[in-house]
Amino acid sequence: MAYKVQGDGNISFEGNVVNWVQLIQDEHQRSGIPCDVQQYMSIFAMSASNIAKEKWSTEWFGKNKVTKLDSMVSTDPQGNIIMNIFETLDFLADSLDLAFLKGNKEKITSQVHSMLRR
Repeated sequence: MAYKVQGDGNISFEGNVVNWVQLIQDEHQRSGIPCDVQQYMSIFAMSASNIAKEKWSTEWFGKNKVTKLDSMVSTDPQGNIIMNIFETLDFLADSLDLAFLKGNKEKITSQVHSMLRR
């Protein structure tokens, strides 16, 4: 597992997800949108998941990743996100390279900001 909850409630990260978390935290600070970082991360993870599913649905071996991601991320009838943020980010970070994240950063952050400004 690429994250660990410490006794004091802080979360430490290791592996590929470190770069993703750092980028998300930087984008959250840059955005100036008043929300907590976990809320920002969860919407970021949902948006990145949707873009990843679009990519994988066209690939021969990507369909298994779409199925795995679908089992990790969903919404309830009220539209609330249901997922373990850190497991989802870890899966995305292990399945996609950092270039994918950087290449889609504008689209992802645009979607995140749009959702948070509602």
